[in-house]
Amino acid sequence: MLKTLSLFLTIAVAAVAADADPLRAGRGQPDAGPRCLAPERADGCGCRLRIVDLACVPPAHAGGGGVHFFSELHRGAALVLVLGGRELTLPSVGPVDRSVFTRARGDSWRETYEQAGIRVRLSYRPGRSTCPVGREDGCEFLDVEADVEITVKGEPPRFHRAVGTCGC
Repeated sequence: MLKTLSLFLTIAVAAVAADADPLRAGRGQPDAGPRCLAPERADGCGCRLRIVDLACVPPAHAGGGGVHFFSELHRGAALVLVLGGRELTLPSVGPVDRSVFTRARGDSWRETYEQAGIRVRLSYRPGRSTCPVGREDGCEFLDVEADVEITVKGEPPRFHRAVGTCGC
């Protein structure tokens, strides 16, 4: 009887502890992974990425946020994302340089963001162009693809493929 009560209390305490940490509360449930940003959180010039196998409603082309990640257009800009039901702003581990965005069509690069036991690594590469053919002034954005690695302390890393744009 005492063993059963002890086991019950251990499970109850673990459940309460998991609920106290939103990043762990959803483990094994749909909420645990990245979710779509509110449209106003991805406004302005920046890099916007959408995870290929996770839909956003409404999608970006319908005027919605449609993205899972956003960072402004400068080196060392923070990353905004929703993880475990919470909106987070993770700082870049690299130096901050607010000068003009230096990436160009065809470039590949890596950005890493980390804070409080959460690390997100984005490995960017050129994406299939969505700039309309024959547009005289060109496009003020780069099409990109990215491999995404999300690591929360104490959990195995999660990997995703994302597509998006960097520009205005």
